[in-house]
Amino acid sequence: MRIDLLKEFIALSRNLNFSKTAEEMFITQSVLSKHIAALEEEVGASLFTRSHHHLELTVIGRILLTEANIIVNQYDESMKKVKMAVAGLEMELRIGYLHAHTREILGPSAQLFEQACPHVKLTLLSCDYGDLPQKLKTNEVDVIITLDFDQELLSSWCDTYKLYPDVLRVAVSKNHPLARKKSVAIDELFSQRILLPANDKFNGYATYMNKVFNAEKIPPNKMLRYECISSSLLMAEAGDGVAIIPGKLKFYANDRIRCIPLKGDQYRFDVIAACRKEDKSPAIRKFIQALTESQQMKEG
Repeated sequence: MRIDLLKEFIALSRNLNFSKTAEEMFITQSVLSKHIAALEEEVGASLFTRSHHHLELTVIGRILLTEANIIVNQYDESMKKVKMAVAGLEMELRIGYLHAHTREILGPSAQLFEQACPHVKLTLLSCDYGDLPQKLKTNEVDVIITLDFDQELLSSWCDTYKLYPDVLRVAVSKNHPLARKKSVAIDELFSQRILLPANDKFNGYATYMNKVFNAEKIPPNKMLRYECISSSLLMAEAGDGVAIIPGKLKFYANDRIRCIPLKGDQYRFDVIAACRKEDKSPAIRKFIQALTESQQMKEG
């Protein structure tokens, strides 16, 4: 049963007028009559009762109308999905993200995206910082929201988009001498045991921190590596050192911890979205646009 004939049948059932329906469907009245006759032959029964001035659905016609509406609606919905897939709007978009750095914008961004692309399933995957580039490279996710410490690693094969700035902070116990300060200079840490990210867990972030603290000539015996943010904050709370963390990670700190910004522009960095250069999916661009709009709305 041809979809175009069912659409013409639905229109004729609504208008109950051959001339009006033919004009609406951009066909001649004689073609419409032939199409309805073909449907009646396929069904094996009359679909309309006809008189000189009157057209009315038969019982069989009313049954077919109910089924035809279901069939046509399903067909139209399926074709939308197929056309979106052909255009590059995949049926699933997978986002890898850092929880602390996206908690204020990811929810609104998902809402904006779903309004713009209601047929695309959005899958959100919270990841450790060090895992994000690899997950993007191996196609486990389509977009990552991360920190720009890995810019050199990403730049050759990714398009990146700045979302907002952040700053490194020093996490100390509330009883620590530095706890009352509004900001901390790097040389104020020289006498402290400094908790830094592990090289094998934090990739570009660890490399960046190594450059910073090697440049400041801080003795290696003053540095201790942490493998997770929560552990570093617990150690700082216990007075076992001062932890250097991205500012947004103060979200994980409790009221016994103070997170104080480091002085200097060199300790500022950006939160970014990244996707593979070869991936031209419009869905990805729509999602990144939603991220940008959400951040702008947050900034007011």
